[in-house]
Amino acid sequence: MLPAAPQSTPRQQTIPPVRPIVTRRVMIIALAVGFSLSWLLLFAYFVRDFQAALFAGPTDVARRLTAPNGQKTALLVRDYHFDLNFRLYMVDSPRALPPSTVQEALWSSPDYNPVTDHNWYEELEWSADSSVVAVRIEQQYMFAYDFATSQEYTDSIRIRQLMTKRAVQPNTMGELVLAERR
Repeated sequence: MLPAAPQSTPRQQTIPPVRPIVTRRVMIIALAVGFSLSWLLLFAYFVRDFQAALFAGPTDVARRLTAPNGQKTALLVRDYHFDLNFRLYMVDSPRALPPSTVQEALWSSPDYNPVTDHNWYEELEWSADSSVVAVRIEQQYMFAYDFATSQEYTDSIRIRQLMTKRAVQPNTMGELVLAERR
């Protein structure tokens, strides 16, 4: 008889350790990138707002005047930047806020010294037929726009002629009537 063969024991198979799909190192890198990116976006948001506040400057509505026919409202806005500019905007509602962009202005004044102790005597004036709006600064006509012809005027003599051509005068009853001046 042959010697008995050694009885083999079932082989135990060793299962290699399972490596996670996302290792710890990858997770730390992803968190660091996400954290950094969120802070960069937040910083960019504040930089954009800071630049807008720094370069846009404060604005306030100096005058608001609705046309005699009630269809348009003219807004004369003081825009403080490094200097003072007046801007004329046209809006549809008497309670509307001025537009936020300079490009929407019908007119922008030359630069003035932004002192707070000086009264510029800025005024708006509509023609009686609501076809012309004019801007006066320190009692001098600076700009006028004729909606009927879509023309801009910057000559103060021409603007004065345009505005006095048709004027509103009180009648004997205290009512305002349209008077044609020649």
